[in-house]
Amino acid sequence: MKDYTADKIAALDSVAKSAALDTLDLQLQIPYLYMGLIMFILAILVKLSPLPEIDLD
Repeated sequence: MKDYTADKIAALDSVAKSAALDTLDLQLQIPYLYMGLIMFILAILVKLSPLPEIDLD
């Protein structure tokens, strides 16, 4: 992937700037999608695990 800086992006025309920002956007979204998927799987595992009941007495 190209190494984009604020100066490089500011120097681009509108079409290239839009494409560069879309590329950067996808680079940021993918790790968060993976983290969300992992958190969802962990939540399901905790829900299905045989945890003991808490006695509040």
